[in-house]
Amino acid sequence: LVLLWIGVAYGPVSRMLLPGLVRSDILRPADAVLVLGTRMQTDGDPTAAQLARLLRGLEIVKDGLAPRLMITELPPPYASQRPFAEALLARFKPEAEIVDFGPTFNTRDEAVMAAEYLKKRGLKRIIVATSPTHTFRGAALLEAQGLEVMAAPSRETRFDLENLDKSEERLFAFGTIIHERLGIWVHRRRGWIR
Repeated sequence: LVLLWIGVAYGPVSRMLLPGLVRSDILRPADAVLVLGTRMQTDGDPTAAQLARLLRGLEIVKDGLAPRLMITELPPPYASQRPFAEALLARFKPEAEIVDFGPTFNTRDEAVMAAEYLKKRGLKRIIVATSPTHTFRGAALLEAQGLEVMAAPSRETRFDLENLDKSEERLFAFGTIIHERLGIWVHRRRGWIR
């Protein structure tokens, strides 16, 4: 464990595991933007990751690229993000519909719900806004549902993903990167993505 800690903190391990996780597409008009959910604080404030994701989704709506902002919630005890999203939307003042899918347990649930919603309305093009390391898996799950997908990474506020030049950032990024690598492996084994 000590050798792993040293290799991650002072070596290139995190940087070596990063390629292929971040997907950033050229954005074109879409039928909706899906902001993938993560934890909200108990008091209703967003975590740094959720705020970054939500702001990216609002930027896309404000730029006129999507008329719908889709959000999801984590089940209790986590707070709902809808009140916070509505307050931000009111401040940004874009003409957009908020679609709240309610509680979901994972990214695959979010993808299935978004696809069902769009397909029922004869729609198929979606932009997914999420943390940079989560863009590959989030987009792949939506594509597996037969949607035309564009990935829009949010700003990474927890560590400097482009440089990973500080040991504490390499350690923190390692956990996120391993989570995504394991998620991709599990999703492929279950046949949810290619």
